[in-house]
Amino acid sequence: MSRRGGKRKDLIERLGEAFREQSRATILMHQAIAQKVGLSAGESKCVDLLLAAGPLTAGEIARECGITTGAVTGILDRLEAAGFARRERDPADRRRVIVQVELGTVMRQLAPYYRDLGPAAAAMLADYTDAELELLLAFTRRCIEFAQTQTQRVKVMKRGR
Repeated sequence: MSRRGGKRKDLIERLGEAFREQSRATILMHQAIAQKVGLSAGESKCVDLLLAAGPLTAGEIARECGITTGAVTGILDRLEAAGFARRERDPADRRRVIVQVELGTVMRQLAPYYRDLGPAAAAMLADYTDAELELLLAFTRRCIEFAQTQTQRVKVMKRGR
């Protein structure tokens, strides 16, 4: 094995370790913020999904989150009780129920914890060149695609395999 091959293997292993550490740190940050406003991390991610995707049905939320509709019902009950979401009848089909995020509550309760993240991230990225930022963006998009592909792979696997 060449020295380059050994160095590359070491770099890839170190990147794998860094990815896991970054993932843990991000999850713990979101969990800490969620706890500050009385939500679980899952409930907070449901709010984030509604902010990103717009109004969804409970079934759509269940599919996006990979959980049962029964679990979504419990999450929505808690989000409604806390004022973060509301269920409304679909005006086009009164049998369907659409879940809307309560933007006022989100802005009042969650925004203060996220407000400084944008400027802090900008400061963290300030030393990178435009070319380096383009590389980071392309890499991040590939990581997202990879994670989505692996999520689908795991969903079809038999348990324990």
